[in-house]
Amino acid sequence: MSREKLSSRERIYLATVKIIGKEGIQALTTRRIAQEAGVNIAAINYYFGSKDKLLEEALNGTLNEMADFPSDLLDVEALEVPARLQAFFQGLMGSMVKYPGIARAHLHAPFVNSDFSTPFVLRFQEFLEDIHTKLKEKGVRVKVKDMDLRMAIVQMISAVILPAVFTQMFEPFAESDFKDPEVLKRYVAGLLDHYFE
Repeated sequence: MSREKLSSRERIYLATVKIIGKEGIQALTTRRIAQEAGVNIAAINYYFGSKDKLLEEALNGTLNEMADFPSDLLDVEALEVPARLQAFFQGLMGSMVKYPGIARAHLHAPFVNSDFSTPFVLRFQEFLEDIHTKLKEKGVRVKVKDMDLRMAIVQMISAVILPAVFTQMFEPFAESDFKDPEVLKRYVAGLLDHYFE
């Protein structure tokens, strides 16, 4: 949809998500949002009440989009379980690498304030249970001795999130560009091969 066909409210919301995704939450100012959306600063307060309420709506909106993603990929019956897991982890990591600011914004409260009661944390815990349930229903077993499926999921999700959100910390050492789909494919395949037959 072209920018002209979007309402001012939609343009403000999308500009906010874009700024957070590309530049991080620290770059989010009313002036920057208004400039990106092509509106005046007063429009932000008119449509959202405040920058804080706009930020809350943007984070809730991106959280809702992320919440639908895992179930869809793990439910694709046309693919064998390993292929589903490959697509799932590769897609998750790819979206986090593409928009690291969104992931960092959601992780801000738990990391900085030790606040584990945010909508993101609660949804994340549901997300982990969803993965566990779906893999258990498919009879997936972990090949690492003395490790249960829950612990394997924690390790795999951690191995996806950390390098995806903090690519600049890992890319120099790995001598790899995590934005490259082939690199992501090899990384995820190696990760899954470690845990599953």
